Amino acid sequence: MEPVIEPTTVWMVHLDRGASDETEGILSVDERELVFVDAASPATTHFPFVDIVNVKRVLGSPVFTIGWRREDERHDTALRYLSATAASLKDTRDALVTQIRTAMKRATGEAS
Repeated sequence: MEPVIEPTTVWMVHLDRGASDETEGILSVDERELVFVDAASPATTHFPFVDIVNVKRVLGSPVFTIGWRREDERHDTALRYLSATAASLKDTRDALVTQIRTAMKRATGEAS
């Protein structure tokens, strides 16, 4: 799979952890997963496509959410783009959401 987006700066917040702490970092996509690298620390968060159960756009916003599972626990994480114009943010977000959905289907064997 060719990358649709270049690594880009986003804010990430884990919605199910009780706190709404946003973390700035770089989001990238490879063959198997989304990768978020924290800008302020060496922490890296991996979201394997096989673990992602849904991805949703937030209409009228540069935000999208991913639902994912790890060790039988369901989690939700929001990602918000920081740069570019509103039109290009929407295009970039929509391209990434499409890429994630395609990769999820491939990872779970649903792709034709």
